[in-house]
Amino acid sequence: MVTGRNEFFILKEEQVSEWNLEEFTIPIVSKSNQLKGITFSEEDFSENSKDQKAVYLFLPPDVDFEELPKVCQSHIRYGEEKGFHKGYKTRIRKRWYITPSRWVPDAFALRQVGDYPKIILNETGASSTDTIHRVKFREGVNKKLATAVFVNSLTFAYSEVTGRSYGGGVMTFEPSEIVEIQIPDFEGVDIDFDKVDVLVRRKEIEKALDIVDEALLINHHGFTRDEAMQLRNIWIKLSQRRNNRKK
Repeated sequence: MVTGRNEFFILKEEQVSEWNLEEFTIPIVSKSNQLKGITFSEEDFSENSKDQKAVYLFLPPDVDFEELPKVCQSHIRYGEEKGFHKGYKTRIRKRWYITPSRWVPDAFALRQVGDYPKIILNETGASSTDTIHRVKFREGVNKKLATAVFVNSLTFAYSEVTGRSYGGGVMTFEPSEIVEIQIPDFEGVDIDFDKVDVLVRRKEIEKALDIVDEALLINHHGFTRDEAMQLRNIWIKLSQRRNNRKK
């Protein structure tokens, strides 16, 4: 989703209140630091809102200006006074104040990665801007399990080869690249999703990897512990090399 002008379209809680736009916004994710675990819950959204992060997308009815509620008209006039309607993305729309492609995904995937990639299960009605990839699971896929098993040493090592690093330590995944990341088959694997989520939030990623590697790579696929650790070390070596470039 490309708003065309985040300053106008993506609002903080205090701005929503100031403009009386509570009825005309939906939740939005626009930055990776708004996604702390492997799940994005209503509580997460509420915390982001209380921290005065810009997490509300202005979404008026898709009708002509004269038919809009007064509060929407006021905000749109403000945007036009600032010239926001003259930008390329807004100028080419039928109604410049309507952001297209607002579908709500099953999960989010980070487009730019500092430490490691992850998929975040979406348990809200939030969508996201194009700084975050939107994920749709295939029919029949266990969404929570798919999200949890992504945190494994083989997938992490593979991601370092698949993503692109531009010298600042940040790895970028375009849609065509993120779908290339390999995830081992996980049908029938038993993993404590909540425990993995807590560890990721605490930034104890190797403890989370220990849990998933044990269940997925060792018990389910028959890797030895030495082999699983070799994969872990490959990921650590490649990610450290990438991050050292910014020094």
